[in-house]
Amino acid sequence: MIWQLQAFGLQSIHLGRYVVGLTIADITTQSSASVTPAPQFTNVEGTLKEIQGNMYVVEVESTQQSIRVKIGRDTAFPNGQKKIGQVIHALVFSSNGHALIVR
Repeated sequence: MIWQLQAFGLQSIHLGRYVVGLTIADITTQSSASVTPAPQFTNVEGTLKEIQGNMYVVEVESTQQSIRVKIGRDTAFPNGQKKIGQVIHALVFSSNGHALIVR
């Protein structure tokens, strides 16, 4: 088995059985077969329908489905806070739905 370190979409250097430069990350084991990792981020584009505390409810135009996006203290708003009815573009962690940036 090969040990790999995945942090921010990058894989670490591995030497034999040891991982070099361990930081806050997920350590996974994989067989020697090539596996394509799932994307860590998802782009969400749609109309802001509701603001429920720290959640944005976004209606995705292409699928007409609503997606809940978590907003936190570390979410960046380079163009300012958003209002209901505005079209937004968000970069969201695939694993937990937390927005990294909302434009």
